[in-house]
Amino acid sequence: MNLDTFQWAKVVASLAMPVSPVLLLLICGTVLLWWGRARRLALALVTTGTVLLLLFTLPGTARWLGGPLEHAYPPLTVPPPAPWVVVLGGGALDDPALPPPSRLRAHSLARLAEGVRQFQLQPAAKLIVSGGAPDSTPESVTSADAMAELAVAWGVPEDAIWRSRDALNTEQEARAVARWVPPEEKVILVTSALHMPRALALFRQHGINAVPAPAGPYWTPGLGRAHWGDRLPGAEPLYVLEISWWERLGAWWQGDTP
Repeated sequence: MNLDTFQWAKVVASLAMPVSPVLLLLICGTVLLWWGRARRLALALVTTGTVLLLLFTLPGTARWLGGPLEHAYPPLTVPPPAPWVVVLGGGALDDPALPPPSRLRAHSLARLAEGVRQFQLQPAAKLIVSGGAPDSTPESVTSADAMAELAVAWGVPEDAIWRSRDALNTEQEARAVARWVPPEEKVILVTSALHMPRALALFRQHGINAVPAPAGPYWTPGLGRAHWGDRLPGAEPLYVLEISWWERLGAWWQGDTP
């Protein structure tokens, strides 16, 4: 996938997110109302958009769509012996002025923490950190670079870390790992729990003997449970809904059904 194709795929996928049709309905309805034409149609569009927005921001909707993905695989507390631990990237800030923990986005930081924990449970493993960035240069700070630097700060020997800094998506990450890891060798695969079903399917499609080690942040266990206020609409359920929808779209695209 070249860079232009990658960018267009991101645009198309973004338009398929739940927020996009809601915005389209509200914008079209508002324009019609101000134009003074087709008032009934305008009210129908605004009402439909408002109802959908309410539905998409409810914690129960996020739990319904994301829960089965997030809990498809339990945490790997006692891993089997494996010579490789692979941590998939979740985004980083290309800003060398920031300290290593601040460069990593929340998903990358949580994945790396679990990856280092899994690495410490393996006597002679290699740690593969993955994740590139569009338009990156040799001087750019990618997810792989930021994770590698932080892993060294956390005690991982630098010569035990392999970087895959050119992969722009999960399939490219799986291809890179497949080039390095012999098919008969086991891999502890670390990524976010919501992302794990799709990532594991892709890695196994590429002939990698992967063992799932899901990482946080975990979203669905506490959504709408702890307090009555947590049952109200909010931005966090909408964020979880969009991640879950993205994962299901990706699984559908690669021929998998979560």
